[in-house]
Amino acid sequence: MLPAPLDLQAWIEEHRHLLKPPVGNKVVFSGDFIVMIVGGPNQRTDYHWDEGAEWFYQLEGEMVLRIQEDGHVRDIPIRAGQTFLLPPRVPHSPQRMPDSVGIVIERKR
Repeated sequence: MLPAPLDLQAWIEEHRHLLKPPVGNKVVFSGDFIVMIVGGPNQRTDYHWDEGAEWFYQLEGEMVLRIQEDGHVRDIPIRAGQTFLLPPRVPHSPQRMPDSVGIVIERKR
């Protein structure tokens, strides 16, 4: 049996207290893809990369996706209502501002 649709805004309100440092993320769905809600601020300074593309959608506030491209660091601001698809194997370090909330979807590792 298929699950019922999820009221995402209600889910965020119910779990908002968990979207804080040091971890700040919570998995909503996990299967072939992982769907995470991520809150800020974060304390992450490392870079990581994934074999598959990673999709970012900013619900509240803003974030900066710091990437390494051609040997240079580049900041990609993502504001509320904006989305960004990061290609596979791009080193990145998400920088989330206080009181920000976003969705990240990535392929299961």
